[in-house]
Amino acid sequence: MVAHALGFAACVGDPPPPYSTPSSDGGTVSSDGATNGGGATNADGATNGDGATPPCDLDAPFSAPALVPGIDTPGNNEMLARLSSDELTIYFTSDRAREHDGEPSIDDRDIYVASRTKRTDRFGPPVRVAELTTPQSDSAPMLTPDGRTLFFESTRPGSSLHAIWVATRTETGQFTDIRRLDSLDSVGDERAPFFSPADDALWFGSNRHDPDRSYGIYRAKRNGADFEPPELVEELFTPDSHWFPVLSADGLTIYWGSNRADGGAKGDFDVWRARRSTTSDRFGPPENVSELNTPSAELPTWISPDGCRLYLQRRDESERNSIYVAEKPPKM
Repeated sequence: MVAHALGFAACVGDPPPPYSTPSSDGGTVSSDGATNGGGATNADGATNGDGATPPCDLDAPFSAPALVPGIDTPGNNEMLARLSSDELTIYFTSDRAREHDGEPSIDDRDIYVASRTKRTDRFGPPVRVAELTTPQSDSAPMLTPDGRTLFFESTRPGSSLHAIWVATRTETGQFTDIRRLDSLDSVGDERAPFFSPADDALWFGSNRHDPDRSYGIYRAKRNGADFEPPELVEELFTPDSHWFPVLSADGLTIYWGSNRADGGAKGDFDVWRARRSTTSDRFGPPENVSELNTPSAELPTWISPDGCRLYLQRRDESERNSIYVAEKPPKM
């Protein structure tokens, strides 16, 4: 079953305010002064973004995934991690509060945020984002590169199943104007939204084509403050399940999770990848990213703007999910 791949000290409070403002190079400047996007320089000195030279060998395989330090907690599920462009702030989903706050064992997933000073540091203590928390499942936070908008999935009242919601962040770090994106609703589930600035579109997984069975990847172009009707990404579709889309900064490479059994699949959900020449082209043949996969479930969640680091979640033998990162090797 698809849902089998989504297993998930509680802190309640406001998120830190790493909001972004425009910088002179077309990227953004985070609250700690580090620039990101637009070919900018991170706090650790690495360049990234459109037009910059990646500091890694993009043609090389990823390293073995390693746990992201500062996030993992024994016995809890940590998953669906997305980061700010400078990788200094991480938003993710956790069910850690269920044991401490008396919340139910179902629909107990909440959105957390944590920060660090440098990309190579451990993350500080995660904080639950209070204004995005309900007794229902609130999950899969996706912050836009400018730091102003956050998309997420939720089963909160007003949602038929899992629906996609959006919130706006103020300069104080608070999320306001929280609303459901009705234009993306269907009779099925809408899961794990990922915003791609390269084609100004929201990508997500949905089973609207067959609510009792598999998921497919859909894409909805932004239309002002709303989105156009979602379209199935047909070239990536098979009768198997496909979801958790993650696009590179230029929109030319897509990673996603699928339980398809061909092409060297290792079992359960694997990380897959496909490429295209322009954002208006169809993606080419899918390939299994074999160095990231095991017989357990692996699902991609975010990739750095320079394409050097892929964040993913992995489920272990005890059915617990944890957040990992895999890196491309440096250029020689």
